[in-house]
Amino acid sequence: MNEKLDEPCRLIIEKFLKLPRRYQEWFYIAACEQEPEYQAMLQTIEKENERQWVMDIREAYTGSRN
Repeated sequence: MNEKLDEPCRLIIEKFLKLPRRYQEWFYIAACEQEPEYQAMLQTIEKENERQWVMDIREAYTGSRN
């Protein structure tokens, strides 16, 4: 891993890489995809806690870009 990353960034990356592949994909969609793709993904998530997790990612990412 890049030694120039600060400690909090490195920890986040390590945690992300430990997530199941499905959650990594959801994270990418929540953070990067256009609204229709994001809304379609949300409709496929059945568990309420997972849905909230993805909505929180989207909110955090959107807030960081403003």
